[in-house]
Amino acid sequence: MASALTKGIQMTMRQCSKLGNLSSRTDSSALTLSSLSRLSVARCNMMTVMGQNTGRTFWSLGPTSLRMLNLNSTNQSWPHTTCGCGSYHSEGDKTLSAILNEEIAQEKQKRLSVPQIEGWKTELDGAECKVVKNLKGDQIEVSFNVNASVPPLHSDDPDEQGEIIAQPDFSVLIKKPSSTNVILFDCYFPDPDNDKYEESEPENIFSIRSLTTYKDEIKESTYTIETENIDSELYSMLLTYLEDRGIGNEFAADLENLATAVENQEYIKSLEKLQKFVSCE
Repeated sequence: MASALTKGIQMTMRQCSKLGNLSSRTDSSALTLSSLSRLSVARCNMMTVMGQNTGRTFWSLGPTSLRMLNLNSTNQSWPHTTCGCGSYHSEGDKTLSAILNEEIAQEKQKRLSVPQIEGWKTELDGAECKVVKNLKGDQIEVSFNVNASVPPLHSDDPDEQGEIIAQPDFSVLIKKPSSTNVILFDCYFPDPDNDKYEESEPENIFSIRSLTTYKDEIKESTYTIETENIDSELYSMLLTYLEDRGIGNEFAADLENLATAVENQEYIKSLEKLQKFVSCE
């Protein structure tokens, strides 16, 4: 490398010296196009040796330039094009695609069918889910999203594979034809290992976080009742209010099964999309 740089610099100096001698002559025509061309070629040669060809990026350097820069000796997955799509590919992409194919095959063997909750109509839009029903004029909507709905597995064994169960937060919206206001309950599945939960709600598999009564839409000025510090009897009656409308432990268990199936199917779909993107299918 040093030898190549030295030769390039010496060549450029000789060309510059020749130009200087030519320019000192009274005959300006002696500065011929040929002399200028040789100088330009010499300078370009030196720049190419130095890896400073400003017309290309570092990533477009060929194998010869890479050996001269000594950057290709330890990189075993140097980027290269593997198909005619014109996209960037690497050896790592092939490995990722193979792993994705294996994961997809395994997940499809465990694919869950989306169940229906008796008495409720199910509406699905990707990760967004809604179950609705009409109860003697009252419209009840339960909505949830399965993104980030699978709680972490608590285990000291890193190899243990627990059952995947989705437990999303969910909201219950109740509309009455006799009122311009609506009530919105914000509910969640608490951690059963939480001592506070065991003491306060031993018989419930879901909890009410808050409730809001509003008209048209929730604004910044709309007040929300947090249930953490309300009277225990009042909280118990709020649970009864929901249960009287079909939203109790049995419904919560059915919602959990529905969410788990939807999350399973959306996970498989996302893996397939990722695999196609990585492998340019």
